[in-house]
Amino acid sequence: MPPAPSRDVTPPEQSVPTNQDNVVIISPEEKSTATVPSTGDSSPQHVASLELVDVGRQNIEAGNIDQGINMLERAIALDAYNSRAYYYLSVAWLRKGQPSRALEFAKKAELLCQGKKRELRKIYLLESDIYRKMGEQDKADMYQWKAKEL
Repeated sequence: MPPAPSRDVTPPEQSVPTNQDNVVIISPEEKSTATVPSTGDSSPQHVASLELVDVGRQNIEAGNIDQGINMLERAIALDAYNSRAYYYLSVAWLRKGQPSRALEFAKKAELLCQGKKRELRKIYLLESDIYRKMGEQDKADMYQWKAKEL
């Protein structure tokens, strides 16, 4: 059997990237993988859910947060195990200035991504930023550490 192709390994980010307005930036990598099933599920509901996540993410990027939230909620209605939908809902609520609501969705994404180091790292960094915005520096530091340890 031929060796597995090597992957570029980049060091983990220290926080979720934001712009000068402190708005979470969605990376090109996240954009390009938004429609790749995370569970290997190819059911029509799962595929449609992933497509709605992509539309929701695009709306969030464009500043149409409420429209993005609507699309992401529809994605979850189709596939309640779509961790990306919960992740981007967390991003959306954080952008709306509601960190406690953002944390609720980040925690759901975290539960769905157990065992997936790459996804968990992004979620932990997001949770760290959420806790920081909530003024809970100890918890922010803990999630920063958890992300580094993965």
